[in-house]
Amino acid sequence: MKFKDTKYGDLTGKTYYEDIKIMKLNIKTLKGSPKIATGSFNCNNNEITSLKNSPKRVDGWFDMEDDNVRKFVKKYDVLNVSM
Repeated sequence: MKFKDTKYGDLTGKTYYEDIKIMKLNIKTLKGSPKIATGSFNCNNNEITSLKNSPKRVDGWFDMEDDNVRKFVKKYDVLNVSM
């Protein structure tokens, strides 16, 4: 499943003005997510292994907790990621 397959649809290149909650949906890619999220972006407990296609700006919390994230965070040595 991709982000664009969720209830939010394809938001590529757009600004979304509320919180986005896509937890536990077995999402594998953030393709279709908005360019800017003015609220929080919560995509916990999915199968995401890359930040590719993620929002470029999130004004609230960018919450992405699960085991797959831990693997790619270590791989790319991302700093300032709270887990």
